[in-house]
This record gives sequence, structure tokens and C-alpha cells, in this order.
Amino acid sequence: MNITDAFLIDPIAMEHARQILAVELDMLRNGSTVHQRIEWLASQRNTMCSEAALFIPTQLAPLLDSMSTQDTLALLNVVQRNLTTMKIGTTFRHLRNAERRMGLSGFVLDPLMQQGAMLLLEDDADFTSSLARALEPVKQHMESNPAFQIGQQRFDEIMSRTDLETNKQRDVMDYAMQSVPDLLVGLPDLDGTILREFVYMYGRLLDQDIMRTLSVIIRELGAGIFDQISGHIIDRALTTYRTVITGLINDRITEINTTNTQHQPVEIAQSAPLPTPPPLPEGLVTIKETAAFLRVTRVTVERLIKSGALEGTHVGRKHLITRKSIDIYLAIT
Repeated sequence: MNITDAFLIDPIAMEHARQILAVELDMLRNGSTVHQRIEWLASQRNTMCSEAALFIPTQLAPLLDSMSTQDTLALLNVVQRNLTTMKIGTTFRHLRNAERRMGLSGFVLDPLMQQGAMLLLEDDADFTSSLARALEPVKQHMESNPAFQIGQQRFDEIMSRTDLETNKQRDVMDYAMQSVPDLLVGLPDLDGTILREFVYMYGRLLDQDIMRTLSVIIRELGAGIFDQISGHIIDRALTTYRTVITGLINDRITEINTTNTQHQPVEIAQSAPLPTPPPLPEGLVTIKETAAFLRVTRVTVERLIKSGALEGTHVGRKHLITRKSIDIYLAIT
């Protein structure tokens, strides 16, 4: 596992793995056998991955709830300086590629991050021109939809309130997440020229700095936004923690077996691999099937439905998702 990738994806897991590996080196100096060291590393790996399901939510949820906007911005600045000092790339593209090298999905630009990255590019003439060209058919379609006028009235009502600006912006975002799917119903097919504009814009968004993007989001919406997406943050932290711990310790176990040629390779209990997701049927699929296929939680799937990233329909009490919208989501992420 690349150390730079591990630090970028989960610095906490990186530090915990470093502590485990330091103890193993002490065992080597004290004369422990190859078998003893490997067994100890494997037990520590399995224990840490198992206990992460308890200690990550227990520690992370109160932290997200208590952090002020000022605290969050200060922390982001510290992380930015540390990564820069270590010459670690900090764009969404760096993060996506690092995750993919580790076998993760590399889904890094959710709607909130996209909004923040676009704010960083709002004064970039090439990006804004491309955005205008790409969105012109969408704009024309939406303005012809009666729901657009209703949405405009709701926007005016929210912005005219005597309330904190961050509260109004948060309510506007919540309303937009709920109403945009209805506005896009019947959207005409996009031609190749428009699709090329979207590809260009997505590439520019991937090249934006993660910490600067988060800082923009916090300044616009306040640290309270973490409360709304805490479930997603905890799910992601749990996945990356287990990936980094497992990768670094397994690399060390492999190194021990390789360098100690006088010993026969020691059989160790490997971490259980991620199960192969079941194939999705055509047409409509359930939330449970979608979560298993994307390797995410039901909460994450429900959030994607709410944001409009996944589309579906109600059949009785069930919300079914179209296979086409899942394919589109995978293609653009």
C-alpha cells in the first residue's frame, strides 16, 4: 500500500497502523519468532477492524456535533499545511485515484462537494462559459415547467425571511434537493457537444483542492452542515479506516514472509474480502439491492434518492429505483 495514499485517505488509521507496526518491530528486537509476530499482527488487524464499528461512530458523531465554524476552518487549515508539507496532492482527483488504487469506489464528488468546487470556479471564465453552454437546454426545459415558477416563489419566500443567511441558504439547498428531480422530468436527450461540456466541467471540478472546497462550504453553510451529512461521513470513515489498517498490516505480513526465506511462509487469517455484489436486474430495483450493489448503506442510498442522483418511483409502500439511473450515477462518478 502506498503510504501517501494511506495518509491522504485516513490519517487516523495511518497513525494507528504505525503504532501496531512499531510494536511488531520491538517484538523482532526482543527475539520473537516470525510466527509469533505474524499471528500478533493478524490479531491486531482483525481486532482494530472489528472495534472500528464502535469507536468511530462513538468518537466522530459528538465531534461533528460540537465543532463550531471557526474550529472547523482552523482544523482544515492545519490539515492543508500538513499535507502540503509532506508534498501530498490534495485535489479530488488525487483522492479519487488513491481510493481506486486501494480498491475503494472513488466516489468523491457528492452534490455538496460539487457545489463547493463550483464556488471556487465561479470567477473562472472558461468554466462558467462551459457551464452556461451545458445548462442552456436544461434551463429552457426547467423554465417551461410549471414547477419552476413554484420553486421560484419558494426561493423568494425563503430569501425574504429575517433569518441568518446560513439558515436561508441551507433551506434553499434542502428545497432544491427535493424539487430538482421533478423539474428534470421529460428533459430532452443531450447531444454529444453538451456531453463534452459536462466531461470538461467534471474534470475541472476534480482538480479543485479538497480543503479549500470544504472551507468554502463551511463559510457558506456553517459547521452545522456536518449534522445533516454525519451519517455519510461516519460510513466513509469506517470504510477508509478498515481499508488502511488492513492494507498496511497485510503489507507488513507479506514483507515478513518474503524476507525470512529460512522459514516456511506462515498461514494467517486474512480479513474477509468484500463480497461480490449481486447483479442487478433490469428495470426497477429495491433500495436494499441498490445498497448491496454500490456497497453503501441504505441511508446513503436514501440520501442519493433525495438529492436526485438516483431516480425511482413508489410501488405501494416501497421505493423502487431505476436501473438506468444507477448506471448513470456510476458513469458520472
